[in-house]
Amino acid sequence: MPAGGKMRDAVDDNHYRIVMPVPLWLRAFFLAVALFVIVVPVWELHRGVWPLNGFSPFFLVIIGGAWSIGFPVGFTAIAGWAEAWTIRPGRIHVVRRNPFGFRRYSFGPKELAPFEITERESMEGPNTWFVSLVTSSGERFNAYNVQSRAAAEKMRGRINRVLNG
Repeated sequence: MPAGGKMRDAVDDNHYRIVMPVPLWLRAFFLAVALFVIVVPVWELHRGVWPLNGFSPFFLVIIGGAWSIGFPVGFTAIAGWAEAWTIRPGRIHVVRRNPFGFRRYSFGPKELAPFEITERESMEGPNTWFVSLVTSSGERFNAYNVQSRAAAEKMRGRINRVLNG
């Protein structure tokens, strides 16, 4: 799933490109939040942990809870993938990038299952939909969220039209 930035689609009869960026400022923001969540509880609560006393386990649980949030957020900020799909007649290329490298995938029509449209339920707003590219080996790539099923159908139609020439 994309995080931040403006999604860009480039469309013509022989080419469809879907870009889902993760900008550097967003990675830096989430890394700063993660470091804050990891460091501040230790800084503020270390006196309750050391020297060891009867309340030490209580404060260690609080610090551990903060770490259980901070470390995954920091890892995602550092290692989360930005993704771009390039669809041409007879081929789909997917490139995933993060600060440590990139991965390239290339699929032909025989390697792909039919594109799926999935609804993502939301507690606090309207539900969104996204198109999933599923390979015959079971690997899944998700496009960015769109606001209606009709928009997801339109995206899937564009992909199929360009892919199948």
